[in-house]
Amino acid sequence: FEKSIACKRLAVIGTEAAIPVLADLLEDENLSHFARYGLEPIPSPEVDMVFLASLITLKGKTLVGVINSIANRGKVAALGPLSALMTVDDKKVAAAAAHAIARLGTPRAAEILDKSMSDQFAAACLVCGKTLAAQGKAVEAAKLLTKLTKFAEAAEHVRLAAMLQVVELQGADGRKILASALESDDRDMFNMALRAVRL
Repeated sequence: FEKSIACKRLAVIGTEAAIPVLADLLEDENLSHFARYGLEPIPSPEVDMVFLASLITLKGKTLVGVINSIANRGKVAALGPLSALMTVDDKKVAAAAAHAIARLGTPRAAEILDKSMSDQFAAACLVCGKTLAAQGKAVEAAKLLTKLTKFAEAAEHVRLAAMLQVVELQGADGRKILASALESDDRDMFNMALRAVRL
């Protein structure tokens, strides 16, 4: 309990001097969350080095936590290591890596998710598209989201959200895509477009 409180306090007053101690706690399943909480606000590149190194040494729940911390710090240099984790057998780790990439939301992130589009990563593709749109990268966002609307393996609500985002991004062109979907012989596509129109 005292250690968890100390970690929380370091989130407020921690300096580089605290990094080695907090880094040693990342492997502790009971304290890893608190260690990350203490590390994330410290404005030092050493924190990012610790998190990147932990991608190799940690597993399971603690690894998922570090992946989330990397996304929270917005370090695009982690895209390569994160993309490698999308292929591991642990589905929770792979999904966390995909969502971290999505939250980083760069054109490179969109390329990685576009190439890896699957039912497992469809929600991450949606998040990436929305992140890109929020950053003003409408072309990249529309490209990824348009592909997602046509990806039959994705859950219907994910495809519907992607279609709504495309319509919002592209205005008149987006409405043409919607009109085309309403004329589709694919019943799932038609139903999705009809729901989009209602919304």
